[in-house]
Parts: sequence; structure tokens; C-alpha cells
Amino acid sequence: MSVPRGVSAILTMAVWVAAASAQGPPLTSLANAEQAELNNTLAEANGSAVDFMRSLEKHLRKYPASQQRNSIEDAILKAAIEANENRWIAAYGEKSLARQVTPDLVVLDRVTRALVETGGPELAARALVVAGRYETAIQEMAKKRPEGHLTEGQWALEVEKGLSRAYSLQAQALGNAGKIPEAAALAQKAWDHWPTGEAAREAARWLEKQHKPAEAIHWYANAFALDDPKTTTEQRARDRVRLAELYRGAHGSGKGLGELILDAYDTSAAARTSRIRLQLPKDPNIEAGSIPEFRVARLDGPELFMNSLRGKIVIVDFWATWCTPCIAQHPMLERVKQKFAGSKDVAFLALDADDDRTLVAPFIQQQKWEGPIYFESGLARLLNVGSLPTILVLDGEGRVTSRMAGYIPEKFEAMLEQRILDARESAAR
Repeated sequence: MSVPRGVSAILTMAVWVAAASAQGPPLTSLANAEQAELNNTLAEANGSAVDFMRSLEKHLRKYPASQQRNSIEDAILKAAIEANENRWIAAYGEKSLARQVTPDLVVLDRVTRALVETGGPELAARALVVAGRYETAIQEMAKKRPEGHLTEGQWALEVEKGLSRAYSLQAQALGNAGKIPEAAALAQKAWDHWPTGEAAREAARWLEKQHKPAEAIHWYANAFALDDPKTTTEQRARDRVRLAELYRGAHGSGKGLGELILDAYDTSAAARTSRIRLQLPKDPNIEAGSIPEFRVARLDGPELFMNSLRGKIVIVDFWATWCTPCIAQHPMLERVKQKFAGSKDVAFLALDADDDRTLVAPFIQQQKWEGPIYFESGLARLLNVGSLPTILVLDGEGRVTSRMAGYIPEKFEAMLEQRILDARESAAR
């Protein structure tokens, strides 16, 4: 049986073996018959996302009381999101969300968008409910510890971006419901949290509806000029056309429009920069884009400016207190470190990746590890460190020359030593 690309095996298996899981009762003969028919139905989809969803809908019509109904509906929704099929997203999204204690942010986003893009006052009212839940979920996210190697500043910035998306969606829903002034105001609130093409576009759209061309021109210019990867080529083209039409209507010609766009580019870029810089107290690396620009916090001393290591080969060890292989690898790493103890051109840097930094000091004391110990401070995200242990070898300019994810105990020391020597040889050329 083939399924649409991106629809995981877990989803398809959940559809027809959920009743046979350890948590459920044994399959009855009726359930076996349903399973067999579902297998045949899915086989007919032949890799088409639309046929896949239609096949599952057909099955639900025949078996409306299926014990696997929730799994089937969730599978339809997942496939619809990946295929960008708004009709199915709108039809099944709210049902899936109703079953989620902790709602999935991606599902909240896509369901709200499907409802507002489908249009109509009734769907707008439903979209407002989902968008409100989206906003609440983002507010709850703000109370949590940073995840995925994000610093406090990066996490706070993601919250602001999430609120911007939530308010932009609410603005679309409010406008579709006929609440035009409220929609324009909320779109501008979205921009204040994080400037996006979507927020600017919604502000322009609803200001235009209020017959405020000068203000709409300003926001269309922002939407067109902002360097926003989420704005499609088609959207930017439409923004440009509408901007030009409104501008010529207000001024009688296009004279001065170029200067307006350049000014919008500068002001919108500055708006994003200002939002980023608000996080500097939480994250001094929030604007850092390369290793030498970073500074890493130390467990028991002053922070380290990475540019102070320029000219040296730096061996960066990403580890955590909960990482058993990291602990097993540590003595081997120490032996390699001792071999280069007298080398002024080689430095070793231990970067802890624990989410809870309070665990580190007692761990170091218990293990009797020698310092200094630093925290990764956002470098793990910059360098795409996805597993622990990971060791990187950097050249004198802070470029990665070698990456060792995991380790082979019997070869680790020799491999790392050779990579250091290779980096030294490259630097001497």
C-alpha cells in the first residue's frame, strides 16, 4: 500500500491497527472485517493525497461508529495539512483540536487559516474561536522553559512571532465578520509584536475598507518592502499592484512611489531590529550570526568571548548531565586534551546543553570534572547540533572543519587527535 508523501507510517498504521494495540481489546470479527475493507480502500489511493483523504471519508460514511474514527479523522487532517487542502483542514481541524488537551500550534495555525481563507461570516466566527485558542497557547508557551536549544531571548522572540501570527489571523477573521476597524487595529498590534508581510497586508486591507487610502498605502508599502520569507511571490506582486493603484489614485501619478518603498524597506527592517534588540538583556547573542560574534556564559566565572579564540584550533564539546555517552566519553576527551596541553594553538571548550542549568554545578562536583565549564548559549542552534555528544573542531577563523556526532569508544581518541592534527596542518598551509 502506498500513501501520500509525508503521511507517516505511524498515521496509516494508527488507522487500522489501533484496536489491536496493547491498550485496546482484541479485534472482533466485525472489526477484522472493517480492517480488511479499510486496507483495500487505502490501497486504491495509490499515493494521491486527495484520493487518500477521500478513501478515508468513504470508509467513515460506511462505518460511522468505527472505533477508529478519531484516528481516521486525525489522519485525514494530517494529510490535508501536508497537501494544503483547506476544505479538509476546515472540516476536520476543529474536531481534532477538540480532542487535544495541549493543542498543536501548527494545527491551530493551519485550521484558523483554512477557516478564514474559505471565507464567510459563519466560518469567520469559528476562526475567531480557534485563533483565540492559538493566542492562549502562545501565552502558555511564554511561561515554559526554552526548548530545542533556544536561549531565553530566542524563546521570547518566538513567543512574539507566535502572537503576531495569532493576531494577524484574528484580524482576518474579524474583518471577514464585518468588524473592520477592529480588524485593522489588531493587524497593527500583530505588527507591533513582530513585523510580517501578513500583518502589514491585513492592516492595509482593512484600512482600505475604511476608505483611508493614505494609511493603506503606508501598510501596503511595508508589506511589499519587508524581507519576509513567508510572503510568497504572488502575494508580493499583488501588494505591489494594489500599492501602485492606491498611490496613483491619491497622487495622480507614480512620482515618489520609489522613495516611499525605499523608506518602507528601511523602516520595516529597523522595526524588526528593534524587536530583536529588546531581547538583548535576556540573550547577548540574539544578533550574533557567526561563532566569533558569540559570547558564552561560564558556570563559575566571567563569560568567554569567542573572538578571543581567534587563531586557535578549538575543540568544542557539546554535552549534558543526562547524556550517558557524554559521561562515558569524557575521560577519553580528557586524555586527548592532555596530549595538547602544551600547545598554544589548540583550545578545548566544554559547552553544557542542559535546559536546567542548576543541574550542572552539583553534577560537576559529583563527577569531579575539572573546569572551566561553559553553557552553549545558543551555539548549539547556530551550529545545528541535533544530538549529544557532539564534538566540533573549529579552525582559527571559527569555521567548522570537523563534526563528530556520537562516538566510537575504541576509535574516539585516535580519530579526534587526527582531526586536530589535520586542522593544524590546514592552518599551516
